[in-house]
Amino acid sequence: MKAYNERLVLSLVRRHGSLAKADVSRLSGLSAQAVTVLIRGLEEDQLLVRGEPRRGKVGQPSIPLSLNPDGAYAVGVTIGRRSADVVLVDFLGQVRARRSVGYRWPDPEALLQFAIAGVRELLAALSTGQRRRVIGTGIAMPGRIWEWPAELGVPETRLEAWRDSRFAELLSDATDTVVFVYNDGTSACGAELAFGEGVQYHDFVYFFVATFIGGGIVLNRTLYPGRTGNAATLGTMVFTHDNGSTTQLLHHASVLSLEQRVAKHTPEGRDVNWQAPEQWVRHRADVEPWLDTVAHYLAVAIGSACSIVDFEAAIIDGIFPDDVKVDLVARVQKRLTEIDQKGVTSPDVIGGSLGQTARVLGGASRVMMERYFLNQSVLFSSVS
Repeated sequence: MKAYNERLVLSLVRRHGSLAKADVSRLSGLSAQAVTVLIRGLEEDQLLVRGEPRRGKVGQPSIPLSLNPDGAYAVGVTIGRRSADVVLVDFLGQVRARRSVGYRWPDPEALLQFAIAGVRELLAALSTGQRRRVIGTGIAMPGRIWEWPAELGVPETRLEAWRDSRFAELLSDATDTVVFVYNDGTSACGAELAFGEGVQYHDFVYFFVATFIGGGIVLNRTLYPGRTGNAATLGTMVFTHDNGSTTQLLHHASVLSLEQRVAKHTPEGRDVNWQAPEQWVRHRADVEPWLDTVAHYLAVAIGSACSIVDFEAAIIDGIFPDDVKVDLVARVQKRLTEIDQKGVTSPDVIGGSLGQTARVLGGASRVMMERYFLNQSVLFSSVS
């Protein structure tokens, strides 16, 4: 019960930014004495810090309590199909340092060495005291990454090594950190729930457009990972065409499909670094029709998802620049009004707020959330 109440206090403070003890007691339903004991312990653990006293009209000044940015750290690692990142995140979810690499295809041995070097470098920059506050490493990566070699344009044998890879175990041994593995789309969704626009909705479906497209779902303000941790692998949603053939969403609503479009008339099409904003301007002639195609398939996917769960919102994010995201969201909103949605309530369609950092921030923050905080449903029940 003490551990639960400590998580509740930390969650409330994180949700509001800062709170006085009286506010913590009111919002949590705990007695003033219990809150005093809990806060004293959290201060001793350096997880909470006191701000400047706030003087009201009467009585003693209240002292706001905030999360200590240096109270805990987590490492995030993203393994993508075209790029990888290693970040250090503090207790507020702020990225303190980052290392990135791009590549043609994800080689497990090369990426293991990149991850080991990146984690060691970030940890070496910390003081001894800070190093002791690193609670673990969260890897965000696609499920079954060895599938779809043809889509990436690489021989099947190049990805097969991932099937039996001991990536997480070897990274843990080499860096002396506890390592957890999460689905990258679900992790990005969790980051949007914790730090982005998702906090305003009870339920939403989330799409993250990268080399492939993935996503996640939130139900009752809680990230839903699913039975195997791969809930809402939205890129595998199946579409049937007039000729009876079937394809998956990822073949139409992904940066991969843009890459293939560019490659038809540009030799370096498969080597474009789409994380660089200038490339979206340079290839605007291909980006324009691609956006229309993505908007169509996303609108259909959103309509289909909302026929199963009455989502309040659909949140769209990805590796593209903000202006491209705004454009895509507007097109999806328009396309939703044009498709047959009888019997379905159309959700809000908005852009995500984290962009390229969503997946790696999600990997690190999930380690932090699972260690120190409560899920959002409990938090909002307490607030109400």
